[in-house]
Amino acid sequence: MGTPDVTYALVKDADTGEQVLKITSKKATGVLLRELAVNFEEYPWIRWRWKAGLLPSGADARVKSKDDQGIALYIGYGTFRQKSISYTWETMTPKNATGKSVYNGLVTVFWTCLRNQDDPKDTWVVEQRNVLEDLKKYLGKYPSDLALSISCNSQYTGTNAVVYLDYIEFRKAPLQEDEKDVAEKTAEESSASESEAGK
Repeated sequence: MGTPDVTYALVKDADTGEQVLKITSKKATGVLLRELAVNFEEYPWIRWRWKAGLLPSGADARVKSKDDQGIALYIGYGTFRQKSISYTWETMTPKNATGKSVYNGLVTVFWTCLRNQDDPKDTWVVEQRNVLEDLKKYLGKYPSDLALSISCNSQYTGTNAVVYLDYIEFRKAPLQEDEKDVAEKTAEESSASESEAGK
């Protein structure tokens, strides 16, 4: 028997009423992959919103036998031999920790832990990173034919995970804190208005 599949489903968020991606892992591993047609020289920033409902118990990216993540966003290249950077929501891995993981001698991931078990559960968090900078820093270049992957893993720890992803966007510049607050408030008010209108 192989590793079980992760479940990906569009659901209505209980807090905002928006349709979001719910990812459920039961001792499983899974990846959604999409090729990117983005010019990172022009749009070097990635921005997304995610939250964790349940993180894989005891997971730690620094320990190979516990290398599970509640959710990770990968941007990379290659088919047989793959290299990528990743932004992760971990369990025990310290926030802002970075590392390099190699799988089967063919897949190399340079990861950065942005969130962990110390962050509030069931709370939306907005992240933004300069992808172009990170690609050049960790891969040494800005490759062509990049792809984006969304992953959830709990197979090494033999536990479960439930996480959510609202959106992913690429931008010319990052939003400042006050702009982020306005953008999030506007999105939530819009969602609430649509929900009220549908009653």
